[in-house]
Amino acid sequence: MGSSLTRRRTQQTCPALYAAGENGLQEGLREIEAIRDSASDVDVRPGAEGWTDLAHALDLRAGLAVAEATLRGAIERRETRGAHNRTDYPDLDPRSK
Repeated sequence: MGSSLTRRRTQQTCPALYAAGENGLQEGLREIEAIRDSASDVDVRPGAEGWTDLAHALDLRAGLAVAEATLRGAIERRETRGAHNRTDYPDLDPRSK
């Protein structure tokens, strides 16, 4: 399924998106939304192996939801903490200590 591969590639570029700051994160979110839109009417049919297409479609849907939540959370977090590094916000938020 091409959309799953595209989603994985987009998620794998997330470290670069974080390093690019808010613009990179917004770009990643737009890519995930575009993948979700293109995969909105995936054709699912039973085959000789059963419902493998359905499993792939559900995996794609879940992966897109996780990717979108991760990017939206990263956009809202305006600090660097642990593995979450923002070049545009290199310091901890003192209110969160």
